[in-house]
Amino acid sequence: MLDLKFVREHPDVVKKDLEKRDDKEKLVWVDDILSLDKEYRALLQQSQDLRKRRNDLSKAVSEAKKAGEDSAAFMDEAKQIPDQLQTIERDIEGKLEAIRMKLMRMPNILHESVPVGASEDDNVETEKINEKPSFQFETKDHETLMRDNEWVDLERAAKVTGARFYFLKGELAMLEMALIRYALDFLQEREFTVVVPPFMMNRKAYEGVVDIDDFETVMYNVKPDDFYTIATSEHPLTAMYMDEVLDEIDIPIKIAGYS
Repeated sequence: MLDLKFVREHPDVVKKDLEKRDDKEKLVWVDDILSLDKEYRALLQQSQDLRKRRNDLSKAVSEAKKAGEDSAAFMDEAKQIPDQLQTIERDIEGKLEAIRMKLMRMPNILHESVPVGASEDDNVETEKINEKPSFQFETKDHETLMRDNEWVDLERAAKVTGARFYFLKGELAMLEMALIRYALDFLQEREFTVVVPPFMMNRKAYEGVVDIDDFETVMYNVKPDDFYTIATSEHPLTAMYMDEVLDEIDIPIKIAGYS
């Protein structure tokens, strides 16, 4: 999520990036965020001024009583301040929530090397590793290979779960496990810590790593706890350190997630 301070100090950078993405809707949001932020800071100043005034009135009441003077006017004004503060703080929360809603849905700043393009046809090839193999026989797609070798059972999986699920069997199941172990060994040798994360996340954690409005309709929601089953271990690993400030000496943190 973009930091509010960054948007406040570099609105032109954010706008230029959104223009590069051709995201007209969120381009308008930049000015919305700045306007809400200005209103939020004005309300915050009012809140601080009222708290100071309350302290001043408390002091004035005390001094008036010591001097034997009438303090009723000070007390009447002081009685009104809690309600005024409550109204202002409610408005502050509303502004902050509106800012947060938009910031959560703003994309990160693209790297300067990312090309501008209208479609995938404008993508730029940056690297090519090895030559594409050619075969002396007719190749088969993965589903045909799996069915011919009885490595998968789609019909029974559809029966017990639904379409697009599968039972992975035999040599292919063993190959998958071997590849997973190879990948984890490869990363451990490079000082990554292997982590098996929770397979569900609460909404707050998920909102911190994806635009949940885009994903919510294609995610499984588990009731009554209102958890979401994860799409990839990347999501809980990204949320793993939320609400924490890490010391520079402790980073980078190298984690290999399996899910």
